[in-house]
Amino acid sequence: MSIEQPFVLEDVLSEKLFYDVWNELHPGYNAWLYNNCANTGDGYSSWGRDREDYSNSSLRAATFVKLKTERILKRRLTLIKIQHNLQTPNQINLFHTDFNYDDIFSVILFTTPTWSVRWSGEFVVKTPDEKHNYYPYIPNTAVGIKANWSHYGMASNSLAFDTVRTSL
Repeated sequence: MSIEQPFVLEDVLSEKLFYDVWNELHPGYNAWLYNNCANTGDGYSSWGRDREDYSNSSLRAATFVKLKTERILKRRLTLIKIQHNLQTPNQINLFHTDFNYDDIFSVILFTTPTWSVRWSGEFVVKTPDEKHNYYPYIPNTAVGIKANWSHYGMASNSLAFDTVRTSL
């Protein structure tokens, strides 16, 4: 089965696994550094991690998300990549694609446990019909898309103060 519109998964992880992932992504517990790993050539860069291994919680969460996605798509999937993301308030972000193939899917899980929709942080995806779809940042919710659809996560606004927006 293929998809023509994004899909949403709610209450994706158990509370324990959700907080295990948050502890892994929280900058107070694990080192994040500002680097050019996502530089698109126009001067923008992003936060990254100086390591390629993932803790057991990220792998368990990604596997759980994959299984839930298989139920929706009614087909078996292979986990290709786990991507961590961290954004600070007012950080500039750009539309991008994850892969340029039509048969690969990206599922973005919102992993900051305390969030107010007043802080912004929406996930935006542009579908092939040229429609922009906006999804509020709701903790422990995921949005699934084809990996070749343009998308980005909006940064939080200044109301979030020093709260980071994380996703897996």
